[in-house]
Amino acid sequence: MTPTHILITGGAGAIGGQLAGQFRQHHPEARITLVDLNAEALAAAADQHGAQAETCDLTDIDALPAWWQSLEDRHGPVDVLVNCAGIMDIISITGTGWEKGKLLMDINFTAPMRLMDLALPAMVEARHGCVINVASMAGRRDRKSTRLNSSHRMHL
Repeated sequence: MTPTHILITGGAGAIGGQLAGQFRQHHPEARITLVDLNAEALAAAADQHGAQAETCDLTDIDALPAWWQSLEDRHGPVDVLVNCAGIMDIISITGTGWEKGKLLMDINFTAPMRLMDLALPAMVEARHGCVINVASMAGRRDRKSTRLNSSHRMHL
């Protein structure tokens, strides 16, 4: 497959940035869009990899359809979606609290599921596309301090 538009969530992070570099090296003609909430780090990563920067709060699940449509209107259809954004806090379930737990669930599970729901119909129709979900080793090892994160990332 020769991708034309690669979208990487968590693009300002270490793993997202490394993925952007690898995609740029192997597919120099592809458009790469990096998505992150941290606008300053995102701008630096996008500049480093010759990518477009999209600041987006992926936890605003209800806003994702309009954002996705706007993104595709501006940059073209996405044929490679890389769900890399994630949060891993080293705290117990009882120390997490409802708000933090919901944030973890939204960024680690709900947002990737919603983005796949938005991306896959066009990929299937075009018979061209790919989704890559980056998971965490925390999902393979049961540790009290990462149980909530582990449960979210393993479902992807």
